[in-house]
Amino acid sequence: FSRNQPCKRFVSARSIMGRFECEKCGAAFHAPFHLKSHQKSGTCPGKHVEAEAAPAAPELYKFNFFGDGTAGALTEAHWRDKGMAGAHHCAGGLGSLGVYLVNLQDGGGVVVYKPGSTATPYEYFCSLVLGSLHIGCPVMRPLSEAENKAFVSELIKLPFTEEGAGAALTNPRLKNSSGTLSSFVQGITLNNPAAADFVKEDSVLEELGAVIAADMLVNNVDRTNYIWSHLGNGNNIMFFRDSSGAPHVTTIDSAFTPIKATEGADAYVKKVQEGIAEAAKAVSDGPCITKVRDYIKTACGYDIGAAGCAAVHRGIVRTAAQIRADKNISRQWGVAQDKMLSISWPGTDMAVDDLEFLLRVEEALGKAF
Repeated sequence: FSRNQPCKRFVSARSIMGRFECEKCGAAFHAPFHLKSHQKSGTCPGKHVEAEAAPAAPELYKFNFFGDGTAGALTEAHWRDKGMAGAHHCAGGLGSLGVYLVNLQDGGGVVVYKPGSTATPYEYFCSLVLGSLHIGCPVMRPLSEAENKAFVSELIKLPFTEEGAGAALTNPRLKNSSGTLSSFVQGITLNNPAAADFVKEDSVLEELGAVIAADMLVNNVDRTNYIWSHLGNGNNIMFFRDSSGAPHVTTIDSAFTPIKATEGADAYVKKVQEGIAEAAKAVSDGPCITKVRDYIKTACGYDIGAAGCAAVHRGIVRTAAQIRADKNISRQWGVAQDKMLSISWPGTDMAVDDLEFLLRVEEALGKAF
């Protein structure tokens, strides 16, 4: 800067007739370094006024959701009657707003709120499919626009376990759009080293095989890598123990990925048939189960071995046979579609050709034996 210009680095000051004035308290100085010393000294009265006027940081909510949380009822009457005590935000992946764990008052338990999206109708459909196959999955209830608005309006007022965790809830779109409530599951993901204690059990691996079969039916690409070309997402597989201490698998964030192009659908059906055939023949070193074995070992550090691979295969075969026998996919599709229409879910678009793709895969599961 030139001698005739004030130093532009000191943005909190203004030059008046060759003097440098502090914008916090109005004190004037002849040189920038004097002003800088004043600002750094902590003696500026303007700073104290500013500190006194600043609002106090909100008190954080102190509750161990993952240690003391219990599942609460999902009805509107329940959360309105109990009221909300506090919340915790679980961040989602890229492009996701995550979910909000909401602890209700008076021992009302924890419910899980998830902002809606165009994928929500299919996620709800998947929850119905998994439930019909007796596969662990949180119960899910899509909210009407009116209930969603009321729920978010209460959620915004709550203290959170971390500062700023509820900031996204102030988005006007969220307050007036859609969302779901799901049952809270107390457990750990496959990516937790403690999951090794669960995958040692054949019963757990058979349940995991059942999940894989259901995922093949709906082309859920975001969980295991049995027939899919990725490393797997262990965050969408959880383990828990029931009241008797028995270990189980449950699923979260299930998704249906339809393939509309004929060539792509044909290729996918072929992969499903190959995956089922491998399981039916119990090929312990087959390409599909080898990927899952490596996936589990990478996620939690435990090698399930050949016996564990056999257990996963048994679960796949049993559930594929159930899917073939039940031929239930059209009915679950209709239930999901009717529910979304009944609450006027925004952007409901469960396309007919997507159902046709599902029916092709359902048929392929039966022909693979």
